[in-house]
Amino acid sequence: MHHKKSLGLAMCVLILAASSNVYAEKLPFQDTDTLNTLLLALQGKQAEIHLASGENLAGIVKQVGTHTLLLARLKGRDFFDAYINIDDITVLIVSNQ
Repeated sequence: MHHKKSLGLAMCVLILAASSNVYAEKLPFQDTDTLNTLLLALQGKQAEIHLASGENLAGIVKQVGTHTLLLARLKGRDFFDAYINIDDITVLIVSNQ
């Protein structure tokens, strides 16, 4: 099941990357990438996270651990950060600008 989620996420990121050369230059996609490696490459940048629960969170990727993501300065929630279980992430959306 985890492999299917990772494959689905990788496909989503690959589709986003293929749709923009600018994006491909900013965050190159490798066949060996995992959600963790993509998040590590996004540290300090804006991202939108979709969780398996259906909740969507947007903020700055502050820190990435083995199993946990710190998403800082949540959009629409002043003065809040979120600690997210990486295994609960179903989609990662990043700006291509």
